[in-house]
Amino acid sequence: MELEAERFYVKAAEQAEDVGVRRLLGDLAEAEKGHEQLAVEADRPDPQPRRARRGGQDARGACSCCNMCSRVLPD
Repeated sequence: MELEAERFYVKAAEQAEDVGVRRLLGDLAEAEKGHEQLAVEADRPDPQPRRARRGGQDARGACSCCNMCSRVLPD
């Protein structure tokens, strides 16, 4: 999913005529690369529980990795 989003932003940036829009789309494509790496790392076994390793959860334990999701991580 992250790779598809990155490709979308890259293609959109190539078609954008405005420099600011092109830059924004390029930045979004780069951010998706980071999300892909996070997804790969999340699939690896980790001796530490996610909640202790990741940090930054709110009082409900919701993930704040990118301030976009509200998924509650398991203990």
